[in-house]
Amino acid sequence: MLVNNAGIGTASEIGQGCCDLERAVLEVNLFGAWHVAAAALPHLLETRGQVVSVASLLAVVTVPYSASKRGLCALGDTLRLEYGDRLAVTTVYPGYAATPIHGPAAERSGQSLAGIAPEETPQDAARAIERRPRDTANTWQGAVVLRA
Repeated sequence: MLVNNAGIGTASEIGQGCCDLERAVLEVNLFGAWHVAAAALPHLLETRGQVVSVASLLAVVTVPYSASKRGLCALGDTLRLEYGDRLAVTTVYPGYAATPIHGPAAERSGQSLAGIAPEETPQDAARAIERRPRDTANTWQGAVVLRA
């Protein structure tokens, strides 16, 4: 099983941030997952493995960070389209999580999700991944697990 769970973010608006920072977000959140999936693909196909990508609830709303997470969702769709007969692919969309990254980013942007969405922990998202059916991975084929 491959779990694509790397992620960094920025609270900058398009045109307001440094291009290097936005490029780093795309490199880690999207291209990092792409390269790891490509490297693991031969083994995953041979073993009829699984790919679980951890996107974000923010992939379905509009903030600059969304582009990288929407790309991760599209990567999962592409893997499913190309290899779905031999590979189970699932995308998990965790909601607002209490992490050291969120607080400072929200403060810088003047935004907060407190009171809008229930706060969860990274362990909550991990449990959603862990609870996937072990012997019946195909029942999760194409599943989108929203954690809002």
